[in-house]
Amino acid sequence: MNLETLEMIKNYNIYLCFGAFAQWMRAQKAIKNIAFILLPLVCLQPAAATRHAQSGLVTRVVDGDTLWVKTSAIAQPLKVRIHGIDAPEICQSGGVVARDALKLKVWGRRVTVNSAVYDHYGRTVGTVHMQGQNIGRWMVIEGHAWVYSYRSRKALYDADFSQAQRERRGLFNATLIEEPRVFRKRYGFCQAR
Repeated sequence: MNLETLEMIKNYNIYLCFGAFAQWMRAQKAIKNIAFILLPLVCLQPAAATRHAQSGLVTRVVDGDTLWVKTSAIAQPLKVRIHGIDAPEICQSGGVVARDALKLKVWGRRVTVNSAVYDHYGRTVGTVHMQGQNIGRWMVIEGHAWVYSYRSRKALYDADFSQAQRERRGLFNATLIEEPRVFRKRYGFCQAR
């Protein structure tokens, strides 16, 4: 993950920790000075400490930015949302093409997922690598996905995205394309998740 993502995760962890700390303080009414001393030790750990990598076989590709990875014979497959990209919804124009491109690339192959957070659908959000290649970046380079930016910060694969648009690769070769976030605002989500 890049430094911006780790910073966002760290800030989110701090936010969660301070929220829990505030509730605890209201419940306690004592030992406040000790709590303030212990807070940095508990909450302000490096975000990388919560990050972990898992490897496994891709068993399903839901759409252009969501796949399932079987990490062991006994574990349930890990539902992964590829970090940094936003592919068209499966019911959106270009959605099936994006899903099929990702499926051709990774289905049945071993990948490594580096993750630190979950999204509001319960999916693991992480970077996906196959034989050293960043699959999210590959999707953007090939023109199968938009970059995902958070609150107008610079997106992870901005330069690759601009080049894919300039060279009219993949989805950007079509005349009428719509950004997935705009599509979702207008029509909602597809039920493929």
